[in-house]
Parts: sequence; structure tokens; C-alpha cells
Amino acid sequence: MNEAVRNLHGKAPPPSDAGDGQQARLRDAGVNLGAILEPSERDPREAADLPESLRLTPPAITSLRPLRHDFVPVPPPGDGLRVMPLAAFHWGGRERGIGALPQPRLRGDHVLLHLQEGVLQIDFPRQQSRHIGETLAFVPSGTAFSMRPDAQLRGQVLLIPHRLTAGMQMPLPQEFRSGIPQDADRQMLGPAFRALAGGTPKDKPARIAMLCQFELISFALGRLTRHLPGVADTVGSLIHSRPLTERFLTLAAQNLASGRTMSELAAMLGCSLATLDNACRQTRGRSALQLTYELRMERAVTALRATRTPITQIAQELGYTSVGHFMRAFADATGRTPEAFRAVSGTWREWI
Repeated sequence: MNEAVRNLHGKAPPPSDAGDGQQARLRDAGVNLGAILEPSERDPREAADLPESLRLTPPAITSLRPLRHDFVPVPPPGDGLRVMPLAAFHWGGRERGIGALPQPRLRGDHVLLHLQEGVLQIDFPRQQSRHIGETLAFVPSGTAFSMRPDAQLRGQVLLIPHRLTAGMQMPLPQEFRSGIPQDADRQMLGPAFRALAGGTPKDKPARIAMLCQFELISFALGRLTRHLPGVADTVGSLIHSRPLTERFLTLAAQNLASGRTMSELAAMLGCSLATLDNACRQTRGRSALQLTYELRMERAVTALRATRTPITQIAQELGYTSVGHFMRAFADATGRTPEAFRAVSGTWREWI
């Protein structure tokens, strides 16, 4: 090939003793003029003994495109409040190999996944979380994960920038959480996603409404049906535990104002309190007493949002010993007094 280059450009003249040593090495090696392989302080193609057509002309600086000072970079993940189809949300780093799942990658915003139909797998650095059918999952900001949902998956994703959650009285969870939403919460999710699909609020009333939606979502995440580590959850035990838990919740709802104890309710169901608590923990992750507290809060939230029933009457109907007891319990659960929650709910109805 070197001989062909010499024949094309003419035989190179022998190097002179006083010539440039770097040019001499290039000529002796037969390097063609289009590819300089040896670094040099100046380009040998600028030598006086080369044809004019082979000399380089440095490009003029004025030919460069001027910099744009009005350029706005693409916002990184977590820069805005967004709702998108679950099947379109792919996240992760590089793939480990052909056909492999992407590596977990850190994300800066909160991710709320509402799976309605299909199978969803979320990969974390040291474990996997697999979900089938109706599921609500929450991945807090700063968590490394990856997922590649199937195109046939049905559901939605809500991306919540961490900065928008400032001022929440009932903050979102700080750890990954997933499970089956309660029936009342499932009915709330659709309107909540639609209300938040408008993006980041522009004024104070809209921001108040947004925070109200966030707190309802946080409340729903705290009531998910999930299995706890270390609790026996064999198919046989769940077959017996789930119907007992459902019967208990129905009975507890009918006796909220009666003042009956958990032992009395368990006796009415024909079982001991220990058996009832075990069934509730297996299916709902909480004791019978905790589920009763949550049931009272659910009824209180519904009454405050949808009716103008006096707070004194609500406390009495839910079985609280006094209005003060109800107000303390409600503030502990939601971060707001009943009056403040009702006022915010009124603002939410006006703006959504």
C-alpha cells in the first residue's frame, strides 16, 4: 500500500541531514498524506516542497456558529408533575446483556404506580418486587430501581417532584411500599390522577388542592393490603383468614358507635381475639384494633369532605368518647384538625 501511495503522489525525495527530523520519519515510513499517524508540532503537509493542493488551510474562526445564550436545557427527571400511561414508563440504566433487564438507576422524584391489569416487575439493587393485578406501588425519591413494563399493561404513573411535597401535614412514605388499595381508596385514585394531570400548579389555591390530593394518596398508601415479613401466609391460612377479616370489618363498621371492645367483637364472630388479630395481620398487615382506627378515620374523612354534619355529631357517630378525643385522633392521623381538613376539602372541590 505504501508503494502505491508513492506512485500516486510521486516518489518522496530523500531526507536531508538539515531537514526536519519529524518530516523525515514520516517520509521514510511512507505515511500517506491523508492520515498523519505520528504526532507533530506542525503539520508536515504545510511543507514548502508539497503541492499547493495538498496544503492545509486552517478554518476561519468566524465560520463557527455563534453560541446561543437563550438555550434552555431539557429538564431532568423530577422537574415537573406528570401523569403518563404505565406501559410507557421505562426506567433504568444500561442492560446487563442481550435480552437482560436494565440495571437499577437512581431517580430524583417520587413515583406512584397504579397497576390495574397485567404483571409488573420492579427491580431494585438487591431484590425484585413482582405484582399481579390491581396494585398501588410507591417508590420514594432517591431510590435506585428499574422497570420495563409490557406494552399490554394497564395503569398509570404519577411522577411527583420532591420539592412539591413541602408543607404536607401527612408526608409520603420514605420507603418503598406496595399492595392492594382499599375499595374506597381505589375509587379516589382515578379522580386524583386526573386532577394532578394538569401539571405543576400556578397559584396558591391550586397548590393547596394539590397538597390535599397528595395527602389522600399518602393516606391510601398507609392502608394497603400487604404481607409482612415473618408472618405465615400460606395459601391454606389465607383462605381462612381473608373471610374472617372481611366479616370483622363489616361487623366493626356496624358497631362503631356501640363502644364494643375487640374481644366482644371477636366473640360475636365465634373466635378468640388472638385468632382475629392473626387473621387481620395476615390479610391486612395490621391488628383488629388498628383496622378499627383506620375505619373510623375513613368514615371521618368521608363525612368531612362530602357532608356538613357537625363535628360533634361525627365524633359521636364514630364512637369517640368526646369531641376532643376525636380531634386529637384525627390530627394525629392526618396532620390537620377536622375544621382545617374540611376547609381544604372545600377548596379542592372548587378547583378540581
